[in-house]
Amino acid sequence: WKYRDRAYRYCLLDTGHLLENLMLSVRSHGFKLRVFYDYDDHLVNSFFGLDTEKEASLAVCSTLHDESQDLVPARHTWNELPDKAQEASNVSGREVKYETIIQIHTSTLHPMKRYNGSARMDNLLGLVTRDEMKIKELPSWPANLSYSEAVFSRRSRRNFINQPMTRSQFDSVLDALCMDRAPASGFCPISVALITGKINSLSPGFYLLDREVRTLRIVRKGRLLENMASICLDQAWLANASLHILFVSNLRVLDETMGSRGYRHAMLEAGRIGQIIYLLATSMGLGCCGVGAFYDDEATRILDLNESSKPLYLVAVGPVKAIK
Repeated sequence: WKYRDRAYRYCLLDTGHLLENLMLSVRSHGFKLRVFYDYDDHLVNSFFGLDTEKEASLAVCSTLHDESQDLVPARHTWNELPDKAQEASNVSGREVKYETIIQIHTSTLHPMKRYNGSARMDNLLGLVTRDEMKIKELPSWPANLSYSEAVFSRRSRRNFINQPMTRSQFDSVLDALCMDRAPASGFCPISVALITGKINSLSPGFYLLDREVRTLRIVRKGRLLENMASICLDQAWLANASLHILFVSNLRVLDETMGSRGYRHAMLEAGRIGQIIYLLATSMGLGCCGVGAFYDDEATRILDLNESSKPLYLVAVGPVKAIK
């Protein structure tokens, strides 16, 4: 595999992107879709005949008539699949088995804890903020494409150019992030932070977004895009973006409040919200590219997070070279 032991993170992020695409597609046809992150993995995997040494379900979706209805699987047992069906799981004649990935996934199979507290992830990252800015609800966004056109045009585009993002484009990104803030579990496992560069009428700096009360608070001013580009394995193109959107979580608190399955939840949510940004950026004619490769500890230090808080995913946004 290209990503080796880190590949599990990419599987979760990509699944989150797919989930959001599915949710939007179903809703565009007038149906309701409910996503479950917490379910009996063994029953679902057995029902679909998955080879649990190589395959796994990561989320379950249902078009329920009653959205308050819980997903209660029937307690059945199924016969073992024949060898020919099991062999269909092989993707090549020689496969490398990454024990770390299996161990990590196995540790997330426990049911999610039910959180009844009032703590919010935004307040658990160790960040000191100031200068609060209120985020307005916008009647519309400066989009040039319809939803279906944005879906078909969506690509990872990273040929960013030295041109600022307009303030209306930036405000639209904030509005979209704030509109999507209802986690399936009642406890939001991630926070959203932003590193800004060239954006009209906004100072470069590191900001924390409070999606619940719709405010943007400054952590510190100054350019950090180059620092993040270096931390992301020296991917220099990241420094040319106008905006880095970071999905961050306190992993210790996440484990204490949601159990080991909370990690899956957090990564899926990061990918799902990342897809919203991809589609919005595409509709506004901006480039967008997600990054999961970075030095975790260095990122924690440069962002002044406490030691148990880590970035999970980065999505870069900004003007790109026009396609001729």
